[in-house]
Amino acid sequence: MLKFASLTAATLLAFTIVYFRLGALLQSCLDFPQFYFAAQLVAAGKIHLLYDTSAYQSLIEAAGLPPGSASVYFNRPAFAALLFWPLSLFSFTTAKAIFVAINIALWSLLIWQLPIWLNAPSHLRVWMICFLPFVTSTGLCQDTLLITILTAYVFFVLIDRNEILAGAVLSLGLLKPHLLVFLPIVLFLHRRHRALASFLAAAAALGIVSLCLTGVHGFAQWTQLLAAPTTDLLPHLMGNLRALYLQSGPYPTAAAAAIAILGAFLVLRHGTCPEVLSICILLTLLLGPHVYPQDYSLVAIIALSSNNPCIRYGILLPWYYFTPNWGFLPVIWLSVASIAITSFPYIPGRTFLRFRPRISPA
Repeated sequence: MLKFASLTAATLLAFTIVYFRLGALLQSCLDFPQFYFAAQLVAAGKIHLLYDTSAYQSLIEAAGLPPGSASVYFNRPAFAALLFWPLSLFSFTTAKAIFVAINIALWSLLIWQLPIWLNAPSHLRVWMICFLPFVTSTGLCQDTLLITILTAYVFFVLIDRNEILAGAVLSLGLLKPHLLVFLPIVLFLHRRHRALASFLAAAAALGIVSLCLTGVHGFAQWTQLLAAPTTDLLPHLMGNLRALYLQSGPYPTAAAAAIAILGAFLVLRHGTCPEVLSICILLTLLLGPHVYPQDYSLVAIIALSSNNPCIRYGILLPWYYFTPNWGFLPVIWLSVASIAITSFPYIPGRTFLRFRPRISPA
């Protein structure tokens, strides 16, 4: 009876948090315009102008967005624009509603399937309902939920069935290349050579397609756009070591970097496949150039694959909703602490504290 009451109270809390947080974010759907405008350029046969900011002015005016709106320029690889083409079949408002509905469906799929794929306790689904990165990704109309699903499915389900297909599917996560930059290390260290070769071949093919779509000049425009303020928005609010440096200075950043690098070295040498995957995800986030709360959707994989309660509940419990004045700094330090906790059993003489995950996808 007590367990049921606790679960009911937690569920009510989770939905209450989502109601207020998601409602506020959906008022803007901040990142949706770039996907819709890219779809329109594809439909008009102007994909070669994908990274030409002047091509967006008429689209911005037609959508009724005020001058200076954020996230209006498409900053993904060019191949990704083809995936958003169906949005051009609808009006701006209707397409936005469809995009939100798709994200809610992906969110629901993660809540239901992730504990199954990762063999995690079912009661963790409650905290996935109000998991901040999931809420933020849905409210801002981001694509990180899809990348999270692809990553979890590849490493915990598909790779044991078909390595070549797993590598190809993982390459679709290059919608946001900086979120996958360290993941091939997992395939290499755990001798998934066919998956690694498939991933690299598919990634190269997508790169060639993107280059053919926009040309060399378009590629140059893309690199400039990635460094522009419209993409590099509010760096002090990011979830990486760069933001830690901007907010706390060089000494805390150096300490965090040292802990992360040394801990990662130990886990990469001695860790199990889920542990190595967790470390690679955390390094990707901490060292990435553009990392925002929605990009932390991937750490749900870490929470559910870890058998360490400090990591699991530190990530999933909604404590960060009640520390708004601290920004994203606590999550950055939690990521560093998760690396330290994972690596601690591999320090010589500390093997008695080793937490082993319940499953291994390798």
